[in-house]
Amino acid sequence: MAATERSDRAGAIIAAALALPGVCAHAENAPEHGVVAVKYLHYQDSQPGLKRIKVDSPSLYLLAPVGSDWSVEGSAVVDTVSGATYTSNDYRRSLQSAIDAANAAGITTIG
Repeated sequence: MAATERSDRAGAIIAAALALPGVCAHAENAPEHGVVAVKYLHYQDSQPGLKRIKVDSPSLYLLAPVGSDWSVEGSAVVDTVSGATYTSNDYRRSLQSAIDAANAAGITTIG
């Protein structure tokens, strides 16, 4: 494989990587060592007699040197929220009650 062909492929790979969300290039010196960080956030709201919201949020951060002049940096976060079902069900019941009352009053509803 010729040097120019390898260079073209490397350029295409770097351009594709930079097009990914959360990936960016900086005009700083590349780090000597890579960094991998993993964090986990857990939050739970509690109240006596009630089930409340629970949040889990794992995250990953990566910084890797590429050659002597470049680095690749990226991160990912996933948020999981549970416990909102009770509120959603209450809203649904309230909305259905309003629709039933409107129908009983002779008002036409959609849905």
